Amino acid sequence: MPFSYVPLKFTNTNLTISVYGTMNVEHGTGANNTLLDATGQSNDYIDVIQGGTLNYLGSGGVTDTFKNMPVLVYDADFIVTTATGTPNSGTLIVQGTVPNQANNASVYVSGDPGIFSTMQLANGDILECDDGYYQDSGTLETTDATTCTLRVGAGGGGTATVAGGAVKIDQPDVGYGQLTVAAITLNFNGQLVVAMDASNPDSVNNPGGIRDWLNVSGVTKLQNNATLTVFVNNGPPAANNKWVIIQDGQNNNIAGNFVMPITTSPQTALGAKVDPANPNRYILTS
Repeated sequence: MPFSYVPLKFTNTNLTISVYGTMNVEHGTGANNTLLDATGQSNDYIDVIQGGTLNYLGSGGVTDTFKNMPVLVYDADFIVTTATGTPNSGTLIVQGTVPNQANNASVYVSGDPGIFSTMQLANGDILECDDGYYQDSGTLETTDATTCTLRVGAGGGGTATVAGGAVKIDQPDVGYGQLTVAAITLNFNGQLVVAMDASNPDSVNNPGGIRDWLNVSGVTKLQNNATLTVFVNNGPPAANNKWVIIQDGQNNNIAGNFVMPITTSPQTALGAKVDPANPNRYILTS
């Protein structure tokens, strides 16, 4: 659906767009565009299923909305990126909650065991899930070194839940990126996958060190099954250094811990803990 300047409107309840192949939705032309509009209806949603792919192709300075049209990703892919030849940092707002699910979410990522769904962000884009983000399998991932944002609730006033699956920031052989989660709370019970440059730790001139990192505006709550995988580049690291891989908002102390020992590739003697000096930071230590 290239250049959907006129909204696709839904006039009945219980309507579903089922995406088994590829559905491309391209950005509008201004700051506040409605691409899909199910206002006044209930139980309408996009069902991306069984290997299907939903591509949102945004553009910098453009904000598009799926009004009351949530997205279920099941054994499939939802990719939020920018259209070829357009500036980075487009914004897609998804409103409403996926029906018939135990947890409220505007974007709900799930799947069968051994089959992985992906929620991909790239090119500095922003995905806003006004009524919640929930994931119980698959991956939430950024695929380049830009800073992408998952905003949960209008203005970041909601809750993001990763009950399973993984959060992967950038690709280990591409560079180092940042995923911002703008939410009051990130409940995390999955796997966090990051990479680090062992030769560039945290310092006055290099805050945080060179690494992938998760920037949470609210508070991160690490639950009992949360695990951490770290790809170590340019190692081994010198002793008594640190790298910040989670940064929470000021005065929002990180709760919980990852399962120990963490997984490193290649195998490296790294510790991981909430920073005693700054408990709103989670650090790798050498």
